[in-house]
Amino acid sequence: MFRSLLSSLAHLLPSHRLNLAPTVDCNSSPEKCRPPPNLEGSPNAIEGGMKEVDHQNSSSVDLHENAVQALLKNVTIELSDVNWEPPKFNSSLLEEVAAHAKNLSETVQSFIYVMLFNHAYRRHVANWLCNTAEFQGVHERTLFISISNETCEYIREEWGEKIYCIFLPLDGYDASLDFASRTFNNLMLVRAHLILSLAKSSIEMVLIESDAIWFRDPYPLFARHFTFNTADTVTPLKGGQEQAELREMSPLVIRPTDRFVRFWKGLTKKLENLTDVDDQTLYNRLCLMRFKEHECGTFYYEDVADGAW
Repeated sequence: MFRSLLSSLAHLLPSHRLNLAPTVDCNSSPEKCRPPPNLEGSPNAIEGGMKEVDHQNSSSVDLHENAVQALLKNVTIELSDVNWEPPKFNSSLLEEVAAHAKNLSETVQSFIYVMLFNHAYRRHVANWLCNTAEFQGVHERTLFISISNETCEYIREEWGEKIYCIFLPLDGYDASLDFASRTFNNLMLVRAHLILSLAKSSIEMVLIESDAIWFRDPYPLFARHFTFNTADTVTPLKGGQEQAELREMSPLVIRPTDRFVRFWKGLTKKLENLTDVDDQTLYNRLCLMRFKEHECGTFYYEDVADGAW
């Protein structure tokens, strides 16, 4: 039933995550990594770009969510017939990652950025590092989680020991992964477990992805969320509200509240049981349901671009 609904709504559904900016190869053209001249040195440059949206008072968002809820009212996501098992990994590794995240959080005395990637994405990571090099403190507060030890060594050689990169051994996920493929979704399930482990350790974090270009430092926006916002998570809106999925998954600003832990535990469990649904689709559906009374906030997506290149 879910598949037939997706077919009938094909014109509403994106084929992949939104790409709002062209990729730039910082390794060969470092001058292209710098922000435009009118943005450099401006501590308030972020103000003209990302704008927070009050999801409770945004009538356009509410109207769209009501329309989508009506379409999905009687829809259930059915399990696939194929035999499938979620990826297996040692749960003690999650505790180890959480300990590293706690250590970094205490060192920088603020929220941290968390990035999970494989060997195939090493050039994206190098590009992101180049792109954000002029933003004070960004590299120092980022926890890089690589499923390839070689990649950790690669970025440390380029950027020095200030890079906090840890190795998460996970076999079979180092090649390029197609968005929403089974292998990709398996890796996103591992990431969901990581996020849950960090949230249980009360770590304030922003989940980021390496295939992104930051035109301005979003730290002031994220910091305001942790200080003033009551939403448990905040993500960008998609580029057009005609989309059936309103929210992107990166950056994902996470306040590790009890509501968030309950919400994310449920999301992770559902990802384990579903074979053909990616984390972004499920996150959007659970936000529409107000699952576990979790509050999903949004802000405009104008300065931090991600997508499948």
